[in-house]
Amino acid sequence: MRLVVHPALRTAALTAAVPLAVNEKLRLHELLARYISGVPTPVSGVGAVPYGPVWALDTPALARWRSHLIGRLAGSRFDYLTAPDPETAADLLAEEADAR
Repeated sequence: MRLVVHPALRTAALTAAVPLAVNEKLRLHELLARYISGVPTPVSGVGAVPYGPVWALDTPALARWRSHLIGRLAGSRFDYLTAPDPETAADLLAEEADAR
Protein backbone atom coordinates (compact mmCIF):
# COMPACT_ATOMS: atom_id res chain seq x y z
CA MET A 1 0.00 0.00 0.00
CA ARG A 2 1.18 3.47 -0.83
CA LEU A 3 0.05 5.87 1.87
CA VAL A 4 -0.19 9.63 1.33
CA VAL A 5 -1.35 11.80 4.23
CA HIS A 6 -1.45 15.51 3.53
CA PRO A 7 -3.69 18.29 4.89
CA ALA A 8 -4.34 19.65 1.37
CA LEU A 9 -6.29 16.49 0.53
CA ARG A 10 -10.02 17.07 0.98
CA THR A 11 -11.22 13.47 1.07
CA ALA A 12 -9.84 10.03 1.84
CA ALA A 13 -9.73 7.30 -0.79
CA LEU A 14 -8.50 3.75 -1.21
CA THR A 15 -7.77 2.93 -4.86
CA ALA A 16 -6.41 -0.25 -6.41
CA ALA A 17 -3.16 0.31 -8.29
CA VAL A 18 -3.10 -3.03 -10.09
CA PRO A 19 -2.11 -3.36 -12.84
CA LEU A 20 0.90 -1.17 -12.11
CA ALA A 21 1.55 1.40 -14.83
CA VAL A 22 5.05 1.70 -16.30
CA ASN A 23 5.47 5.10 -14.59
CA GLU A 24 4.49 3.55 -11.25
CA LYS A 25 7.07 0.78 -11.69
CA LEU A 26 9.75 3.40 -12.39
CA ARG A 27 8.67 5.45 -9.37
CA LEU A 28 8.89 2.37 -7.15
CA HIS A 29 12.38 1.59 -8.49
CA GLU A 30 13.53 5.11 -7.62
CA LEU A 31 11.95 5.11 -4.16
CA LEU A 32 13.32 1.69 -3.26
CA ALA A 33 16.78 2.74 -4.46
CA ARG A 34 16.63 5.78 -2.19
CA TYR A 35 15.67 3.59 0.78
CA ILE A 36 18.60 1.29 0.04
CA SER A 37 21.13 4.15 -0.14
CA GLY A 38 19.73 5.85 2.95
CA VAL A 39 18.11 9.18 3.54
CA PRO A 40 20.70 11.91 4.11
CA THR A 41 20.55 13.63 7.48
CA PRO A 42 21.20 17.38 7.34
CA VAL A 43 24.43 18.13 9.17
CA SER A 44 25.89 21.50 8.21
CA GLY A 45 26.93 23.29 5.08
CA VAL A 46 28.56 26.23 3.46
CA GLY A 47 26.49 29.36 3.92
CA ALA A 48 24.10 27.63 6.36
CA VAL A 49 22.79 25.29 3.64
CA PRO A 50 22.17 21.90 5.27
CA TYR A 51 23.57 18.79 3.63
CA GLY A 52 24.26 15.20 4.47
CA PRO A 53 26.23 12.41 2.87
CA VAL A 54 24.55 9.84 0.61
CA TRP A 55 26.53 6.62 0.40
CA ALA A 56 26.54 4.66 -2.84
CA LEU A 57 25.17 1.34 -1.56
CA ASP A 58 23.26 0.37 -4.70
CA THR A 59 24.55 -2.44 -6.90
CA PRO A 60 23.37 -4.29 -10.03
CA ALA A 61 22.29 -7.17 -7.75
CA LEU A 62 20.11 -4.81 -5.70
CA ALA A 63 18.61 -3.38 -8.90
CA ARG A 64 17.69 -6.93 -9.97
CA TRP A 65 16.19 -7.53 -6.52
CA ARG A 66 14.09 -4.35 -6.87
CA SER A 67 12.85 -5.57 -10.27
CA HIS A 68 11.89 -8.90 -8.71
CA LEU A 69 10.10 -7.19 -5.80
CA ILE A 70 8.19 -4.83 -8.10
CA GLY A 71 7.23 -7.78 -10.28
CA ARG A 72 5.79 -9.48 -7.21
CA LEU A 73 3.91 -6.31 -6.27
CA ALA A 74 2.52 -6.10 -9.81
CA GLY A 75 1.03 -9.56 -9.39
CA SER A 76 -0.48 -8.86 -5.96
CA ARG A 77 -2.97 -6.44 -4.51
CA PHE A 78 -1.41 -2.98 -4.31
CA ASP A 79 -3.49 0.00 -3.21
CA TYR A 80 -3.11 3.74 -2.83
CA LEU A 81 -4.54 5.27 0.32
CA THR A 82 -4.83 9.05 0.42
CA ALA A 83 -6.16 11.01 3.39
CA PRO A 84 -6.02 14.52 4.85
CA ASP A 85 -4.84 13.33 8.30
CA PRO A 86 -3.58 10.19 10.10
CA GLU A 87 -6.88 9.58 11.89
CA THR A 88 -8.85 9.52 8.64
CA ALA A 89 -6.27 7.20 7.08
CA ALA A 90 -6.54 4.83 10.07
CA ASP A 91 -10.36 4.90 9.88
CA LEU A 92 -10.28 4.03 6.18
CA LEU A 93 -7.88 1.14 6.84
CA ALA A 94 -10.13 -0.13 9.63
CA GLU A 95 -13.20 0.03 7.36
CA GLU A 96 -11.34 -1.91 4.67
CA ALA A 97 -10.26 -4.55 7.19
CA ASP A 98 -13.84 -4.91 8.47
CA ALA A 99 -15.14 -5.27 4.91
CA ARG A 100 -12.93 -8.29 4.36
